[in-house]
Amino acid sequence: MSEGRSLEALDEAELRYVLTFLAESTTTTIRQARVEAIVSALPMVARSPR
Repeated sequence: MSEGRSLEALDEAELRYVLTFLAESTTTTIRQARVEAIVSALPMVARSPR
């Protein structure tokens, strides 16, 4: 098994906030930094190999 990140830990309001946070990115650099911040804040989950 490997570990990954999961959006399933977020509720509907948090998902809407994430989408708004990304939509407000004015440059590719800002958007990339925001994606990295979001992903790093998600909880780790075990994934079975494919």
